[in-house]
Formats: sequence, structure tokens, C-alpha cells
Amino acid sequence: MLYIFDMDGTLLVNTTANLEIAKVTKTEKELSDLEEVFKSGGIDTKGFAATIFQLWGMLDSQLIEKSFLESKKLKKIKTVVKKIKEKSGIAILITMSPDFFANHFYSYGFDHVYASCFPKKNEKLDLNKILTPDDKPSIVMDLCKKYNCTLDKCVAFGDSMSDYPLFEKLKETVAINGDPKIDAAAKYSYKGNDLEEAINLFSLL
Repeated sequence: MLYIFDMDGTLLVNTTANLEIAKVTKTEKELSDLEEVFKSGGIDTKGFAATIFQLWGMLDSQLIEKSFLESKKLKKIKTVVKKIKEKSGIAILITMSPDFFANHFYSYGFDHVYASCFPKKNEKLDLNKILTPDDKPSIVMDLCKKYNCTLDKCVAFGDSMSDYPLFEKLKETVAINGDPKIDAAAKYSYKGNDLEEAINLFSLL
């Protein structure tokens, strides 16, 4: 069974990787202005990524780690990932946010982390490596081939309409602290801050 988790607003409670990075870089105002342009349709996901890269440039690894450690997360993420593995499941994180933040979740035991790839030293930003909502089902279908399973052996967790392209492909979907639209699209809905509680509520493990 594949267990697929969104990050921003799902594993991260009421926050996003970009917001946590903005806090430690003191660029919250600039990020807020950019998010308003994004919400109004002035730029797309790839344009958003290009702009935040211009804003932040190459970030210090210690600064990134600080933003990750200080971010508010659901309780018992490690416990749930451990249970998934004990039942021979695969724990997957897919996010459109930067990989340099999301990859820290490997320390929680995730088998795979997929995120937008930002440049390493002396590299240029490649917009083809920036993920969009439509990439989520494509990644999951590739993983199904890798692990020889079908989509009915997948369960996805998300919080917003960026998760909808994946949710509409799966039968088992859970909105965690979701907005009204994704709550309506999901099979299950959970409000709270404990991932184990969410899993147990619907007997998904």
C-alpha cells in the first residue's frame, strides 16, 4: 500500500515551507505580496518558484534546517511512518515546495520525498523541475509501476485544491485540516493535530 502525504498545510500545521523560510530570512512581507499575486492568477506555480528563487537566492543550509525544525508539524508523524513500514507500506511525501526544505522529512522515515528541485551551487533554476498539482498523480502512477500495485492500493492525505488532481484519481483520500472544497472532495475528513489519530479514525493502518 502506498501512503501519499502532502506537506504544506497537511504535515505542516497552518503553515508552509515558504512561510517558515520567510520567517527566518525576514522576507514575510515580500512572500505575502507574492502569494496575493499567485492567488489572483498573476503567476503560476513555476513563476512563483522563479520569483522566490530571485528573492532568496542560495540559502545557507543551517538557516534551512532552522526553518524546518521550528515549523509546526502534526504530532506523531514518525510513529505513523513506522507503522506504515511495519505493515510493508511505502511512505511518500509529494510537495510543490522546495526540495531543500522537504528533504528534511527523510529523517522522519519517509521512503520517498518528491519536491520542486531548486539549484545547488553554481546551477541555474530549471523550471521543468518545479512541480505542479498535475505532477502528483503522475508521480503516484510511476510509483505504482515501481511497486507493482494499483491505484486502489493508495491513500492520499492533503489539505487544499492543489491535492485535487491526485484525489480525483484515488478512492481512499483524507483531507487533514482541509479547506471546504477539498473536504467535499475527500472520502474522509479530519480536523486536529495528530496524524496517528487521523489514521486510526478511519482504520487506514
